[in-house]
Amino acid sequence: MKKNASILIILIGVTFIIYISLLMPISIKSKYVGIAYRLNDSKFNKKVTVELDGQYNRNSKQFDGKLCINNNEYTPCFFSPATMWICYVGDRRYLMGQVYADEDLKQLTFEINNEQIYYDLTKEPYKGENLFITVPANNKEEAEAIYKKLQQYGVIGN
Repeated sequence: MKKNASILIILIGVTFIIYISLLMPISIKSKYVGIAYRLNDSKFNKKVTVELDGQYNRNSKQFDGKLCINNNEYTPCFFSPATMWICYVGDRRYLMGQVYADEDLKQLTFEINNEQIYYDLTKEPYKGENLFITVPANNKEEAEAIYKKLQQYGVIGN
């Protein structure tokens, strides 16, 4: 009887630890190399560096921290479970675009419809065609394949 009680206590303890670890945010400090591209423009594709530094809650699928794209820093930055990428500059809130990601933030695609970021990356005015950044990727074909996979997977791993 004591043996069964001990096993039960151990199982409850392990279950509790696993449950708590899933609720706790994890620290993310990652640097990716990827491609910036437009879907309907075969000529435009550029190497980009994306850095994430912050907290990621796997349960709510929410990132909160710093995002750098080619050394342009966006802080604080949030990837919302409602699919949006939001950053603040001072007390102003900016909707940057949409984020597609796997559940561990190993692969990401940022769909950018913010005019300033679009210009910063392309040196062209935004004319309604969104810019995409997919990481990690070595070329546009690989980037588009990852983006399509992430679309199937769901927005922010839903």
